Amino acid sequence: MKNQHALNLGLSLAAIGIVVFLLMAILPGNLWISMVLGIVSLGFAIYLPIRFTKKQRREQGGYITFKEVFLTAITGLVLSAVISFAFTYVYTSFIDTGYVDRQVKTSVKGTMKWLEGNMADEQMEEILRETEEKTREGFTPMGMVKSFGIYLAVYAVFSLILAAVIKNEPEREVSSGSEELIDR
Repeated sequence: MKNQHALNLGLSLAAIGIVVFLLMAILPGNLWISMVLGIVSLGFAIYLPIRFTKKQRREQGGYITFKEVFLTAITGLVLSAVISFAFTYVYTSFIDTGYVDRQVKTSVKGTMKWLEGNMADEQMEEILRETEEKTREGFTPMGMVKSFGIYLAVYAVFSLILAAVIKNEPEREVSSGSEELIDR
């Protein structure tokens, strides 16, 4: 890969994502634990692209273009997603085939706690059925493809914002029809 920073970003985020996934698989099923781990994972997904693109800018003498920041961020984020989704699929399909059932049970149980006493039993049963269905669907190959599409859109927007903030292109001075770079 031409951009070592993107590769390192992708591998770092994938490693963190896999560790977070395994912690969720190992720790007892609890929505609060899942939410905390999800927030930690999101924090790394925001922090690491910033860190890696700033490091790239520093190594390039303090200058980095919008395109370079965008490509480093989006490539690293997409690489991490591909690795993480592949690991999740292999893990849930071959290593721990009961994982999906445990996640469904945790989701339904957590949803039930939120809904109890707030609506009619028929409504609650319908919502719990939908929760189970959507949780299971998220671990199917098609469900993962849909999730990946959403990740791509979010990563693209984030990478665009990051590029707009981090870019630091050298100023160009136009004189007598020619452009010259000037260091300031």
